[in-house]
Amino acid sequence: MNEAGQESVVTVERELTALSRRLRNGARGIYAANGLTFTEYSLLRMVDDRPGMNAAELASTAMIDKSTASRQLGALRDRGLLARAADGRSARGQRLELTDLARTTLSDIASASEAAISARLTDWPADDVATFAALLHRYNSSSTQGNP
Repeated sequence: MNEAGQESVVTVERELTALSRRLRNGARGIYAANGLTFTEYSLLRMVDDRPGMNAAELASTAMIDKSTASRQLGALRDRGLLARAADGRSARGQRLELTDLARTTLSDIASASEAAISARLTDWPADDVATFAALLHRYNSSSTQGNP
C-alpha cells in the first residue's frame, strides 16, 4: 500500500472510532428507554438477523466467550425477551427465538435509531446515502480477518 493509501487507513480508523463512540454513547438513551443496554440490543439483533442460531453460534458471532453469552442470554430469557426451542439438528441442542416483546422492543429501537440517523443525513444527496450504506455493508461483510 502506498503512503496515500496508508493515510486513508489512518483516517478510516479514526472515523470508525468516532462513529463507534457516537453510536454507543448517542444511542444509549434510545436503548435505555427501551430497557436494554447496547450489548443486550446487539445480542437480540444477532438472534433476529440469524433465526435458528444457538447459544454457541451467538457467542462466536458476537466474539464473546460462551460463559459470557450464557449469562447474557439467561438474563434476556428471564426478562421475557428470548425463548429456547428444540433444535432439529441435535437431540440436546436448543435454538434461540425472540419473543413478541423482543420483536416490539427491537422495532421501537430501530425506529428511534433510524430517525436519529436520518436527521444526521438529511442534507446528504440520496446517492451519497446509498453509497455510504453500500460501503458500510461491504466493510462489515468483509471476510478478512481482524477485529476492526
